[in-house]
Amino acid sequence: MTQPTAPTDVAVREDPRERASKVDLPPILAAVVAVWFMIAPSFIRYPLSVGGENAGLRDRGLALLMLFAAICWARARTGRRRYLALYALLCVVMLVQAFVVNKLSGPLSAPAWNEVVGGVLGLLIAIAGWRSAGRDRPPPADTSEVDNLRAP
Repeated sequence: MTQPTAPTDVAVREDPRERASKVDLPPILAAVVAVWFMIAPSFIRYPLSVGGENAGLRDRGLALLMLFAAICWARARTGRRRYLALYALLCVVMLVQAFVVNKLSGPLSAPAWNEVVGGVLGLLIAIAGWRSAGRDRPPPADTSEVDNLRAP
């Protein structure tokens, strides 16, 4: 008994899930950086700032905005660069906060260095994702395999 083979004129289309997975790596890494900033006040001692504000709560709020931008960047089908730009802007705010507000020395030096490393890492992720964010994501994968095989 011989094995059935596909006709030679049948072209196999690229799986949209594979193409989407290549585009989604930078926003996933951006979300991981944002989650780190959300849990960092549990591991790094955040004393009150000179003005008496809770620096850990401030970083968690900024991290929540960063996580929102990263998830929107990952989920958007079109216009992905605006969410990437928002994420990059929040990373710049994190760097300004580290250099201007926390001053990299004194009682807030550990949180400030955490903000510097995370802000630079976030900017590097944004730069790496700029090219892929310009392309629109493919539509969701069609899982009706039987109908796809019958289509010409």
